[in-house]
Amino acid sequence: MCLRDLAQFSLVALIAGTVALQETRAEEAIPESEQDGQRIETTAESLNYDRENGLVDAVGNVVITRGDVVLKADHVQVDVNTEVATAKGNVRIIRGDQEWTGEYVQYNFVTGEGLTKGGSAATAEPFTVTYDGAEKTEDIFIFHNASATTCDNEEGHHHFRVTAKRMELKPDKYLKTRNAVWWFGKVPSMYLPYWRRNLDEDFGWRFYAGHSSDMGYYLLSSYYYRINPGLKGETHLDLRTERGVGVGQDFSWSAAGDRQIGELNLYYADDQEPIADDDPPDKDVDSDRYRIRFEDAHTFTAQDTALIRAHYLSDTDILEDFFEDEFRQERQPDNFISFTHREDNYTVNGIARSRLNDFYNSVNRLPEVSLDAFRQPIKESSFFYESLTSGSFLQREFEESSGLDSLDSFRFDTVHGLFRPDKHFGFLTLIPRASVRGTYYSKTRSTETVLEQLSVLSSNIVIDASGMTNVVVTTGVSTNVVTRDVEGGSDFRGLFELGFETSFKAFRIWESAHGPRRHIVEPFANYTFVPEPSVTPEELLQFDDIDMLDEENFVRLGMRHKYQTKHNEAPFDIIDAEVFADVDLDPMDNEDSVEDILWDIEIMSSLDVFISLDGAYNLPDSELDTFNAWIRRSRGELFDGRAEYRYRREDPILRILQSSLFTGELRLLPRAAWSYGANARYESEESRLEEIGGNITRTFDCLAVRAGLNVLPGFTRTDGTERDDNYRFLLEFWLTAFPGSAWGGKTSG
Repeated sequence: MCLRDLAQFSLVALIAGTVALQETRAEEAIPESEQDGQRIETTAESLNYDRENGLVDAVGNVVITRGDVVLKADHVQVDVNTEVATAKGNVRIIRGDQEWTGEYVQYNFVTGEGLTKGGSAATAEPFTVTYDGAEKTEDIFIFHNASATTCDNEEGHHHFRVTAKRMELKPDKYLKTRNAVWWFGKVPSMYLPYWRRNLDEDFGWRFYAGHSSDMGYYLLSSYYYRINPGLKGETHLDLRTERGVGVGQDFSWSAAGDRQIGELNLYYADDQEPIADDDPPDKDVDSDRYRIRFEDAHTFTAQDTALIRAHYLSDTDILEDFFEDEFRQERQPDNFISFTHREDNYTVNGIARSRLNDFYNSVNRLPEVSLDAFRQPIKESSFFYESLTSGSFLQREFEESSGLDSLDSFRFDTVHGLFRPDKHFGFLTLIPRASVRGTYYSKTRSTETVLEQLSVLSSNIVIDASGMTNVVVTTGVSTNVVTRDVEGGSDFRGLFELGFETSFKAFRIWESAHGPRRHIVEPFANYTFVPEPSVTPEELLQFDDIDMLDEENFVRLGMRHKYQTKHNEAPFDIIDAEVFADVDLDPMDNEDSVEDILWDIEIMSSLDVFISLDGAYNLPDSELDTFNAWIRRSRGELFDGRAEYRYRREDPILRILQSSLFTGELRLLPRAAWSYGANARYESEESRLEEIGGNITRTFDCLAVRAGLNVLPGFTRTDGTERDDNYRFLLEFWLTAFPGSAWGGKTSG
């Protein structure tokens, strides 16, 4: 019979398990399915029910809803007893972000199983799968003669697809097959006996391929995966034609609320050429090369935090050879364990720092415990108090090849200060201060004079009776007087300090075409007087800045500037600048009162421009000591670039060579179909181009391909040896739906 009235009121009555469907009015109660308590709602242009056979026939714009499953088609027949639907014509089955389409589909609403015939498609983000036939068992789809792609352009014009006779899909989990063929455009490009793509971003492959002069052709591969909700892993297999095989295993973990974050990196390389032809002659590196890196940050409570950092290396060059990015950031990795307890008024910190690699110099702290009491008022008075106290077992170790003995001492250091902030004339802030410091050393510095005997070879030219010239080599002994540092006895250093800080702020506000503007000016002065301590730095073993404290009498004069506007109703600093200089009020005969003028400036004229400037200018020599400039500029779809300049003046005492380094990166049209990148690094003091490179990226609707070349030109080292040119070619491609699984031009493991 016709049930148009039922369809118009979206009555749920067509499938009710074992309940016999009777002729029903909209206002009558609708029984629920005995299977799982879920009802089915159906609308259509025409609905008819065959009571004898238990079949419902729906025609025209049919929509059947059961739970989170929606079936749409031109014509649907439903068996009331089994809840199996047979749908024809423009069939769509939708469940969440999954979609299954076809011209003929059989679907069981209770079990979720189904079968389709004819050209059809299924969607499981980000893949679309087309197929000749399919079946569904529980939550797994089986496709026959299937093709999978992440492209959304017309079929037949996909830039990338994977084809197979049989393909298996588990929504939100994986898409896998055997005997898969990868197609790029209409060209079959790769055959894989087994292919699996995890739809969860916590799983997948990464590949880095290319060629470089020092590594040869290389393919660096890794598979990353989630072990449990708080633990991830990544397994590496690296192949380099010039250097051999490398393997690695990484683990990273985090706890709920990021209360613990850490990682463990293990890497081993059987290096077939640890010493290249252009390496320095004194380089001594074995073929067994490895790195163990462990870092962990654990927050026990809001007040208690622990940090662990450990790097164990096979040699000094492994980071530069295989982990170049890390090497540029930190040439000598640190190793320590620390624990910090924070309260409102103080912090307790314990740290143990030790050298793990005997080819580095190091200052060990085994351990050091400190108590830092923050500046706080003394009861109801106008005075404030702060202090810092530490106890340290210190040890200075020298690299093994130096032949120098390590130095050690126990040091107890405590400093206590009083402050009395006040404001005068309604605007001038004045904070006088006084502090006392006491430091105990179990060992100090002494010197000894020793005689060193050295063997000396000498040669003389002798002409014998026959007129022949001969060179006669003789061995002698030379005695030199050498003075060297040794450990002395214990001592106590007392140090007293007086000083004050003063400053005031002046500002002006005005309206501009771009909104309100405010300029804040804050002149300041900070005076410090320290008489000569009872023990001078020359009498102490040197471990850190505490041991270098000496008499001082200077004032720091400076000016802070802020130029502000408003962004989202909050102050926005366009310019934040500070310029200052230390004026020595008691200079030595050969010293000037003012050595350097220093500055630190940040400029952010808009949200897509950032400039940072800092440096020091030496007044007596009229030269820059240091200068650093960094700029980042982005114009959305047009370009994204950064440039950096670092200058460092030569210091013969500290054995620092003059350096003037430019680096830059630029990407044009970063979001366009064709984008272009360039990078360069140039050392102007040596007139040496350290690195230059470029790349081109072509992005399709589902696929991106990048090709590039980096060149590290050869140069002459300070010891006179030559470094050859190094060419690095990279080729990478990735599915835009999975940017984290890019093939890449990475040359390190």
